[in-house]
Amino acid sequence: MKKLLFLIMLLSTGIGCYAQQDPKFSQFFISGLGYNPAYAGSRDAMSGVLFYRNQWVGIEGGPKTYFFQGHSPVSKNFSVGLNAMHDRVGIFTTNHLFISGAYRLELNEGNLQFGMHGGFRNYDADLSKVTTFIPGDPSFTGRVNSWKPNVGVGLYYFSERLKLSLSAPYLIKENLKTTNADGTAIRTEQDQHIFLGGAYIFDISETLKFRPGALVKYVKDAPLQMDLNAAFIYDDVFLFGTTLRNVETLSAIFQIWPQSNWYMGYSYDYSINGLNPYNRGSHEIYIGFDLGVKRSLAQSPRYF
Repeated sequence: MKKLLFLIMLLSTGIGCYAQQDPKFSQFFISGLGYNPAYAGSRDAMSGVLFYRNQWVGIEGGPKTYFFQGHSPVSKNFSVGLNAMHDRVGIFTTNHLFISGAYRLELNEGNLQFGMHGGFRNYDADLSKVTTFIPGDPSFTGRVNSWKPNVGVGLYYFSERLKLSLSAPYLIKENLKTTNADGTAIRTEQDQHIFLGGAYIFDISETLKFRPGALVKYVKDAPLQMDLNAAFIYDDVFLFGTTLRNVETLSAIFQIWPQSNWYMGYSYDYSINGLNPYNRGSHEIYIGFDLGVKRSLAQSPRYF
């Protein structure tokens, strides 16, 4: 039943298939370089984060994502970054590698960064791996495998308490085509994504802070996607909170700073839509570090 359910999900658009859109992280404040090149260098340190996400546990072929981002200032106003990702969902696999550059303007209350990145993404979809009702069905013999270049831009404003982010990480619309043995055309597309996000830190007491935030994603011909987050930070050591995504997924989020220059986090996603009976939730874990943090920032962690 779970195999059939996932096959229906993948092929619900018919023979004209669309590659999976970008993976979504419940802990999106930490994975900023993945959707906005202007995030590079914003932590004022040599920073790195390694993510692993296992989505819809119990459904064979459910998405699994490995993601790394690294970035660092190289001068007072310029920073560089790199992000690499391997994402697999069913018969579809996406790999990408992008290099970022960001320029900073120092303002009275904060910093405004302009960023751009460029790189390549590889798409692979092997339809021969689909289990069909008719063995050897010629409609499922094609394969798409291609590297595509792309570029993206972004703006990122941040201060001690506020962050605002706007980005279009893939400006070039990517189209891949192949033909099955029976002449049926197979087409995959990756549409442009536009991200708008923000967060603010409120002091509740000397030891407790509150961080509400949101991330909105727009993709052409797809429903608007919105993540709403509410998190509490205790004593600059523990973060605990929740994220609601499109009234479909509810996430519990935990983060710890054993020291101000390294941190780790975990989140568990619970489906509150029609997928609930078929999966055992989603798990996301990461570990990150900041090396060479400025002295003025060394006594407390960075919250985004």
